[in-house]
Amino acid sequence: KAIRRQRQMCIRDRFKKKKKYKVVSDTTYLNLRFGPSKKYEVQLKIPDGESIYGTAQSSAPDDKEEKWVYVSYRGTSGWVMRGLLEECG
Repeated sequence: KAIRRQRQMCIRDRFKKKKKYKVVSDTTYLNLRFGPSKKYEVQLKIPDGESIYGTAQSSAPDDKEEKWVYVSYRGTSGWVMRGLLEECG
């Protein structure tokens, strides 16, 4: 329950509908994290070129210029850096 509450507190801007993104990382994968900051642990790695769906966006608590998107990938939800995504259609 504590993790769910923490995720809900982090969400600043919910999308009206899911947005589809393509991972265009600067490496071969994108880290899916527990929260919207590099300070949060990595849950899993999403391969470059994969399609994912985002439902909300937030700024990092420690860097308001850094945007993060709340996404789901293969049944796991978490946060990824917006700058490493390309919005599809």
